[in-house]
Amino acid sequence: MSRPQREPNRTYTVYGSGAWGGCSAIQARLMEHGVCSYTGWAPSPPRWRFLFDTYLSPPEVRTLLADLWGKYDVKLEY
Repeated sequence: MSRPQREPNRTYTVYGSGAWGGCSAIQARLMEHGVCSYTGWAPSPPRWRFLFDTYLSPPEVRTLLADLWGKYDVKLEY
């Protein structure tokens, strides 16, 4: 049985550093809980960023990404 879908009611800008593969790993995990879009490079220092529309709270996002949070220096802007 599939889980009921919840409507996104929050938008975050997710920032991280390191290899582009880190961005892909984080997006893969988050996409089960919302929509990732507008991926690109932040102005400086070289960091990637993307928009994430979701129903998750900031603490829930952090818990979901716990093992990747420090590795890719993830930051949420909301």
